[in-house]
Amino acid sequence: MRKRIFKTMSILTVISIFIVAIVSTIMDYQNFERRLRKDVENITGLLRKSVESGGVSFLKEMDNKTDYRITYISPDGSVLYDSEVPTDEIDGMSNHMDRPEVIQAVNEGSGRSSRHSNTLSVKTYYYYAERLDDGSILRIAMEENSEFSQMLELLPELIVIILLVLIFSFLISRQQTKKIVEPINRINFDDSSLNADDSIYEELYPFIRKINKQKNVIEEQIRNIESSKSEIEAITQNMSEGLIIIDAGENVLSYNRSAKELLDINETTGRIHNFIAFNRNESIIRQIELALKGERSESTIHLHQRVYQVIASPVIIGTDITGAVIVIIDETEKELRDELRREFSANVSHELKTPLTSISGYAEIMESGIVKEEDMLNFAGIIHTEALRLIHLVEDIIKISRLDDNQVELEKEEVCLLDIVSENIRYLQELAQKRKICVTSSGCNAVVYGVRQILNEMVHNLIENAIKYNKENGTVSVLVEEGRKSGQRVILTVSDTGIGIPQNDIERVFERFYRVDKSHSKAIGGTGLGLSIVKHGAIYHNAKIEIESEVNKGTCIRIIFP
Repeated sequence: MRKRIFKTMSILTVISIFIVAIVSTIMDYQNFERRLRKDVENITGLLRKSVESGGVSFLKEMDNKTDYRITYISPDGSVLYDSEVPTDEIDGMSNHMDRPEVIQAVNEGSGRSSRHSNTLSVKTYYYYAERLDDGSILRIAMEENSEFSQMLELLPELIVIILLVLIFSFLISRQQTKKIVEPINRINFDDSSLNADDSIYEELYPFIRKINKQKNVIEEQIRNIESSKSEIEAITQNMSEGLIIIDAGENVLSYNRSAKELLDINETTGRIHNFIAFNRNESIIRQIELALKGERSESTIHLHQRVYQVIASPVIIGTDITGAVIVIIDETEKELRDELRREFSANVSHELKTPLTSISGYAEIMESGIVKEEDMLNFAGIIHTEALRLIHLVEDIIKISRLDDNQVELEKEEVCLLDIVSENIRYLQELAQKRKICVTSSGCNAVVYGVRQILNEMVHNLIENAIKYNKENGTVSVLVEEGRKSGQRVILTVSDTGIGIPQNDIERVFERFYRVDKSHSKAIGGTGLGLSIVKHGAIYHNAKIEIESEVNKGTCIRIIFP
């Protein structure tokens, strides 16, 4: 702004000086010409009387050392005398009766004109003529300079004056520019009153207030944009899914933390904007190409021993494809669940088929009538046992399915865990006595907020497994205590002195239908779903399961309730 004001003031000064110089020259020229012509007329008046009395002789005797040209013309127009023409050349001069000033003088007594002289080259002269008493004409001429010539004569002086004025105007312009700009620079747009400084131009107040208002609106919009940006960044950066945004040139515009970890993007790679620098997976690159053509695509890739679903969608604004959005979803758990469901279905089919085959086989034998009377009761008992096994299996499957789908409709309440332990020990006492197992309980009356039925199933299966997979004359200890660490409210511990679990099988004992010792499991019965029910019950109550085991020494299962 300062430069613009200074430049404007300088230009205006130069233009003003130029105009003033031209006008002054013209005015000086006009004044000079007026004075000059007046002098010519006065001189003519002074010479008239002398010429009337002395005639040509007076003029010849007069030593004309002035800038004036004196011409004496007879009544018939012939030249009698000319101060600029030698005497011997007078007779050769043309008749002057046709001269405008002469014609006017003959008619009016005096005449005036300005023109080029035919005699004296191309100089411009001012002619003044008076008619004498005898009819002759006395004419005096004076050379005139043109306005341009006048300016050329004055040019050196004008240049000096212009330079001096330019220097002076430069200094004044710089000083005035500073004075003009300084109040504007002192404007504080953060001052809501805008009246803190009286030196600010009043004319600027409406403009400043408008700017201040607009500034507040812009600041509010910026805050909203930054807030929205922060929210979007918080959402995208905390997404478990990988998110990558690219432009039409396959350059990466943005990516979140999950995408960075998934594609192993380091700082060096992050500075390279083309997607190929991020990942060279042909499947993803092909999807990006399709997305930039306007097609949505999905594919499954395997990275780092995990399964991912890649979804590439085009970004269309109007009719133009401006980029693409790539979403990478970890499908590993889903694949595992699907695999578990397939395995579960196969196991269910197998487990259901075994008792049904046994029931069908014995029933068919009984129906054929080849069974002895004394064996009928034994066959019926086998059928009844297999039927009960089938019922228990179906019940356990239903329980797990409900826990899996979170379809438990029972209300939560405060449950004394030690009471449930005592009830199940009494219920399983006959089984324990039959296998010569000593079952004991201890601890405090700790309360768990949960579903009583599910907690009962969990405790029942833990104690029952500890009895079934124990050694003869073994022990089972159940402990209920309050946790001492943060995040621990109640801890249920079931320990036995049984056959134990190999270290490579510990991670799988909670899988459905998984049995560590299949021969032992067949001998003692069971559905193979007990610990799976315990696991799902713990998940339902947000509890944590810990297991410690050693082959032939026993197992300790600990459930920590929050």
